[in-house]
Amino acid sequence: MYWFYVGEKKTSVRTRLSHGVNEYGDSLLGQVARQLHLTRADLGDLIECPLKEDEYRQKLISGGHIKV
Repeated sequence: MYWFYVGEKKTSVRTRLSHGVNEYGDSLLGQVARQLHLTRADLGDLIECPLKEDEYRQKLISGGHIKV
């Protein structure tokens, strides 16, 4: 289980990934994107690192998913 933290505060944003899977399909990646409140394209950017933590935090704040 992975949780998103702001500073030392755990938020309600979370997902679960299995370490036994070598490759995730589109269906599973879509579920992860929804759990993280991202589009599928944004999830790809988060995984590949163009989407930085600060940008992701701003998306969560502007979407009303977290408060700081």
